[in-house]
Amino acid sequence: MSTMPVRYILHDLVNGSGRYFSVHPYKARYSLLQKGVKLEVVDITYPDLSGWVKEATGLDRPKAPFIKLPDDSFLFDSFKIAEHLENAFPSKPSIFLPESSNYDQASPEYVAAKAAALKSGNDRGWFPLFALGLESLTNTFEEGAHKDYFKSDEFLGAKNAWNSQVSADRPANIKRAQKYLAGFGKTLSTQEFLSSASQPGFLDYSLLGKYAHGKVGGDKDVRKLWKENKEVAAWAERMEAAFGGHAKELLN
Repeated sequence: MSTMPVRYILHDLVNGSGRYFSVHPYKARYSLLQKGVKLEVVDITYPDLSGWVKEATGLDRPKAPFIKLPDDSFLFDSFKIAEHLENAFPSKPSIFLPESSNYDQASPEYVAAKAAALKSGNDRGWFPLFALGLESLTNTFEEGAHKDYFKSDEFLGAKNAWNSQVSADRPANIKRAQKYLAGFGKTLSTQEFLSSASQPGFLDYSLLGKYAHGKVGGDKDVRKLWKENKEVAAWAERMEAAFGGHAKELLN
């Protein structure tokens, strides 16, 4: 008797043209791909989060990404999703140590890699890139509740935040963004990926989300920044080609 495949359904944010722009869902999306899980995706918007998602989950402020688990419950947060998949599929390559399978989660190497992955989720260094690309990305949304929320103080977490971000000193932010990307370029000058020498993992998926955020937005300065650092540009090409060209299909 055949068994039904285990189903994990990713809920990911789309802009007005149906493109995946949001940073954090890329970590969940690629964690699923790395574990060999058939990717099923439900497209959602910010009004969905405050509407049916809030009603279905009982959460006051649900955020993307989240997945629907095989038992029909919901799991939020890209890092928690990765943790769940590590435990559910231990024989597949690790999301945190991608050159390893059947990994020992108590090993110092694994603990350190997991801590680095968690830290990457609180990366404030990319804020200059975010600010540089914010107006262009906002313009990819249709007028209405979705775009209004994307520009709101509630979403951005500070009073008058959207205007402050888009009116910030661009030359200064470009210099900060160059310095930020140079840090990754230094690592990538000696290895192909951030999580390991030869295979992508959670750290790569974290940076990929930021790359996608800029590429979908289309700001010319942001696109130039990702291309001008040769190590980062080569890494981006490798990431677009990974897993059968999944990102290339999404972003081009």
